[in-house]
Amino acid sequence: MIVHLIDGTYELFRHFYGLRRFNKGQDRPFGAVVGVLQTVLQMIEEGATHLGVATDHVIESFRNRLWSGYKTGAGIDPTLFAQFQPLEEALAAMGVAVWPMVELEADDALASAARIASADEQVQKVCIWTPDKDLAQCVRGDRIVQVDRRANKIRDADGVREKFGVVPNLIPDYLALVGDSADGYPGVAGIGRITAARLVTRYGIIEDFPPAVLGERRELALLFKDLATLRADAQLFREVDELRWRGAHTWAMLACSLAPSRLRSLSSTRRSRYHRSRSSPAVCPTLPAVPLATITANWPLLLGMGVLMLGAGLQGTLLGLRATLEGFPTPVTGMIMSCYYVGYLLGTVAAPRLLRQVGHIRVFAALASVASAAILVQACFVHPLPWGAMRLITGVCFAGIYVVAESWLNGSASRTNRGRLLAVYMLILYVGLGAAQFLLVLSNPRSSTPFMLVSALISLAMVPIVVSAQQAPERAEPRPVRYRDLYRNSPLGVVAVAVSGMISSIIFSMGPVYARLSGLETAGVATFMAVSILAAVVTQYPVGRLSDRIDRRTVIAGVCTLATLVASSIAVFGPMPRVIFLTLAALFSGFVLTLYSLAVSHVNDKLEPAQMVAASSVLLLSNGTAAAIGPVLAGSLIAAFGPPGYFATLATLTGALTLYDLWRKSRRRPVPSAQKGPFINAQPQIVGGAGLDQSPVGEAGVNSALELDSAPADRPAKPAAM
Repeated sequence: MIVHLIDGTYELFRHFYGLRRFNKGQDRPFGAVVGVLQTVLQMIEEGATHLGVATDHVIESFRNRLWSGYKTGAGIDPTLFAQFQPLEEALAAMGVAVWPMVELEADDALASAARIASADEQVQKVCIWTPDKDLAQCVRGDRIVQVDRRANKIRDADGVREKFGVVPNLIPDYLALVGDSADGYPGVAGIGRITAARLVTRYGIIEDFPPAVLGERRELALLFKDLATLRADAQLFREVDELRWRGAHTWAMLACSLAPSRLRSLSSTRRSRYHRSRSSPAVCPTLPAVPLATITANWPLLLGMGVLMLGAGLQGTLLGLRATLEGFPTPVTGMIMSCYYVGYLLGTVAAPRLLRQVGHIRVFAALASVASAAILVQACFVHPLPWGAMRLITGVCFAGIYVVAESWLNGSASRTNRGRLLAVYMLILYVGLGAAQFLLVLSNPRSSTPFMLVSALISLAMVPIVVSAQQAPERAEPRPVRYRDLYRNSPLGVVAVAVSGMISSIIFSMGPVYARLSGLETAGVATFMAVSILAAVVTQYPVGRLSDRIDRRTVIAGVCTLATLVASSIAVFGPMPRVIFLTLAALFSGFVLTLYSLAVSHVNDKLEPAQMVAASSVLLLSNGTAAAIGPVLAGSLIAAFGPPGYFATLATLTGALTLYDLWRKSRRRPVPSAQKGPFINAQPQIVGGAGLDQSPVGEAGVNSALELDSAPADRPAKPAAM
């Protein structure tokens, strides 16, 4: 296959000024965007199948901190500047991989993409479509070539040497001496192109120059070399087939008819110019459509997890309600429910070893079978000791099942659709847990019937997994990370993860107990738990979107403050009309069940990409440990103070987290906007990954597309056909 990497910033400039000259200064609305889209479509029509486009989402980069005279966005025509973001979103809608760069530049993205693609043995050639001389340093033999539309040439290593007089890997040294006016650094005074080529050819890299050659100018030359050296370590994608073009997203067809108004609304949004920490090279991601192909490919897992959540949701509520009906002391009930989280912690340690020895599908089937049997044992022996033991075993089983789900999705999703696949996965979990509450009214909770229903649902969850012909991927073990270092890096995030574990375990485990002690019948308990769980489905996205725009600590403080007010009002005012009570309960759960996602997102804002998987493992253990404490704490307080102790406990936890949040805000500055990663919509189960199918492609696309674009830059572009 041939991989085509396109300099989107250069193409946008080229089409903008070409159209302006052709139209005698009259700018056609978003004409440059249409021109770039048409160029990409022409390449696809001529046989290109694997493409990626890099853009400068923000003109400034880390290089501005190295050299004050480095290029900025100042002076860019506002009409042109307004077309950057619409181009990025239009390319994403077309189904083309696009990398809008923030801390790094588009050139760095092209260098990184070329490095990743060239490492794949199935890639025959990598074509970098740009005349920028910086990118000449990426050329390797005839495997990575530079396609210059302006000169109508394809340059391999020999072509680079013919043009510049040096081999590709010495281009940074060459540019350091001659300078680059387009990027804003002048080079070394008194050294022109011929002299620079001669010196570099004779001595090699600047570091090897004899001291007398540059004298006092040596340090300046090394600085310019640093500016000219492209960063090729950005993790833009994991597998080359993520660049495969599979057609425009469905919703892009509708957007085509609304394009003028849509683009106009996009242009009115001001694009911020900000800097990230130098240590975090990142891409500002776009949000294409729901990955329907990936969801379809993973339907056995998603369906199985949905059915499993019906059983899990019914089981948790049933046990809490039945324990209350049997007269178990509330602290004892809390201890029984906490056993699940102890088992969960044990399962997170044991499951990876089982996966390596047995395999994903067999582990899923075995653990689901044991969990199915455990609930039947609880139906036969209604006593705290066997219930606690079986609850612990259930926790072990569900932890292993979540690890299987994580690994499965990790091997099926790509970097570009990971977050959206996670959102779909979490939506299925929440809907399953919420819908399960209404199954409680189908039978008498004092009988064994609902226990058998739970067992049947857990067993049925195995069917789509076991009969699927899909090969489950192997699990990659994360490297360990120290809890102390994680806390030092993000104290609030780590504390919030632990507090969210306590809160969520209290809601899911002691919520039914509270509802029953408050006088609600079985249907009322089911309704209370359903609105508490389903409220989180509604709040996750808007809260997450808000946290992506402002300081996440402010969002966490706001969520906790509102939750504290709601919980306190329920605890203080006592009995109230049912509609008001359920509304307040839904508001509280809707707020607090976003805390884990907010906390994990805040922690990841402070981490390098390579650290995130390891950090997630530590966060899961922290969350699970705190979750094991929550039901015991709440059960003891309910026993001491009655049903109001339930919401009083929750209000105390959210109130304490609010105070800690505000204190941390006074001690540390917020994460810069550009350093923030996207909101991670999750509860204490992790999913992520990469990988799609592959297909070869011929070389015709390179030369044909070059011929199509060989006319002068001021030739008008045809409207893009979508």
